[in-house]
Amino acid sequence: MVEGEFKELEPGEEQPENQFVDGDAPEETEPVAAAIAPDVEESASVSEEDLEAVPLEEMEAEGPEGPAEPAKEPSKFNLLMRKLLRWGAGIALIFVLGIVVTWFVRVSPLQNELTETQDSLQTAQQEVDSLQGEVSDLQDTRDTLEAENQSLESQLTTALADQQILRVLADVSAARVALAEDDLITAKAALSGTEARLAALLDILPPDVQDTVQGMISRLTLVLDEINDDSFAAENDLEVLWTNLQALESSLFQ
Repeated sequence: MVEGEFKELEPGEEQPENQFVDGDAPEETEPVAAAIAPDVEESASVSEEDLEAVPLEEMEAEGPEGPAEPAKEPSKFNLLMRKLLRWGAGIALIFVLGIVVTWFVRVSPLQNELTETQDSLQTAQQEVDSLQGEVSDLQDTRDTLEAENQSLESQLTTALADQQILRVLADVSAARVALAEDDLITAKAALSGTEARLAALLDILPPDVQDTVQGMISRLTLVLDEINDDSFAAENDLEVLWTNLQALESSLFQ
């Protein structure tokens, strides 16, 4: 022990009479101090190692009241609930992954195909609208052409009718000239095709004048019957026929 210090007393231990601070202590105390010093140093060393070995959290947990009580083991119900939660989370994760995989594997391609189909349908609808417009234009053109065709047919019919009436007039005029010269043969030859021309007018002229044409055919038949027996009557009937033809031609084509 170092001079000037004194040994701490244990509880219940009395102060020895021969311990002094002045350095007048008997020499017998030095061996005792030498024997105690190693134990004190070993105790201090052990305490420092123990302090280093103990984690800081345990030291804080112990606090001034001593070490904390050990944690209780979870009950079977808590363990079961933990397992159920884990299984539920796993199943939910698998379900979500299944939805994601299904989306990318089936739904997404179908959606892309639906989009392409809708685009194709829209394009086809545009083509249909365009074709309908063309069809409408063609129908208008057709209607115009049909109207023009009808107009041309009417003009053609009128021209054919006018041509037939002029031919009949020419036949009647030639027959009149032949009868005036008493040339019965030439008169009959001039009227040989007149009845066929008048019959053709029945198919060309409108119905409201067909009775008039039918009367002309009857008069022509009468003229042909009268040429041999009564040329004068035949000449008069030819004049009436010629006058009726002139009136018909004027009413239809002028």
